[in-house]
Amino acid sequence: MVLGIVLAIGVGVLAFLLFYLTDSGKRHSIKWIQVEKPKAKTSIKFLEEAKQQGVNIGIDQYMTWWGIAIAVSIAMALIFKNPFMVAVVLGAFYFILKIYVYQQELKIREKVKEQLGSAFLNLSSAYRIQKNWMLAMETVMPMLQEPLKSEFTRVYQAHKSGQAIGEAFQDMMERLKIPEMKLFVTMAHISSQIGDEAAEGVFVAGSYFQTKRLAKAELDNAMLSAVKETRWMTLGFVGTVIYFRLFQEEIFRVFMDSLLGKTLLTIYLAFALAVPIIGYVLVRKEV
Repeated sequence: MVLGIVLAIGVGVLAFLLFYLTDSGKRHSIKWIQVEKPKAKTSIKFLEEAKQQGVNIGIDQYMTWWGIAIAVSIAMALIFKNPFMVAVVLGAFYFILKIYVYQQELKIREKVKEQLGSAFLNLSSAYRIQKNWMLAMETVMPMLQEPLKSEFTRVYQAHKSGQAIGEAFQDMMERLKIPEMKLFVTMAHISSQIGDEAAEGVFVAGSYFQTKRLAKAELDNAMLSAVKETRWMTLGFVGTVIYFRLFQEEIFRVFMDSLLGKTLLTIYLAFALAVPIIGYVLVRKEV
């Protein structure tokens, strides 16, 4: 068993070295390993979907993570003398990657939201004075920071190309998943139909967004805190199981010496890992 664990750790170390060599811009000389960057990038659906959500993950980093996950799954299977652990660990890791992308996407959206309230106030004020969306956006965009500046630039370019301003902001709302923008989007739509007379309504919509955003942020934080608590409970449960396996083997032997025990242990750990994953999935529908 010890040899198997050492081999599993070796796989993880090798994966880390591969990532270090391929991800770094510098060239490293290691005699016993030869790494060449592929000429063409491999298309992986997960990475493409993550990129669409604004999260960039390199293929080298992605493969390294999977290499480490495989090493951990082998080590767990050997520790518990249970081959089912490989499926449990790799299955959990698949969802952990999705949660990671979701968290990074959420950070981007939260950063946008923090800037969006004042940006809408400034934009609506500029539109009320200038009565022109192009001029209003040209006034506001130099004051913006990333990632919001890129989003406003996309709206500006879309409107400049002939798309209605309401539709451009509608696309932005759907892309960033910020339903609090709905009133502002509606007023932008109306401004395309009735013109200057909608300026005051646009200003009110900009002010309303800031108030509603703060209220929803408190609710979102409460939901995320609840999910984080289940994560720590899961870590505690898994840690306890590992402790009994390593230091109380005579008690734990019932879960290693029979097929029924191995099956029950697999189900216990699968449920423990599934709880925070399901929590994140449910929260994602609301946050």
